[in-house]
Amino acid sequence: MPQHRAFVHVARMESFGIVLIEAMAHGLPVFAPAVGGLPEVFTDGSEGRLIPLDAPEAAARLIIEWLDAPESLATGQQAARERFVGRFAADKVAADLADFLGHPDLGGPVPPAQTMEPATA
Repeated sequence: MPQHRAFVHVARMESFGIVLIEAMAHGLPVFAPAVGGLPEVFTDGSEGRLIPLDAPEAAARLIIEWLDAPESLATGQQAARERFVGRFAADKVAADLADFLGHPDLGGPVPPAQTMEPATA
């Protein structure tokens, strides 16, 4: 992906969009429709743009505007990489999961002690 300036994803259905996260890991702003979980992956106007699938001319215009504006493109590339590092990098996801699960060895909060009653036959 290093030879690319941006990433365009035109799926009509998408549950999460791991491919967008992979693109942002490489500092690529993303252009994708507002389907499934994609709007949760990036912020429209910051790390990329939401594009209309049923209006290809409008979608192309949005993409070309960014590609033809070096400052906007550079800002989007930096924002995409920062979003990846701040939300989707392995260490961040691991820490969030450990916190969610309350795993004390991984830095999460220690859950309250629970006592178990002995099993009776």
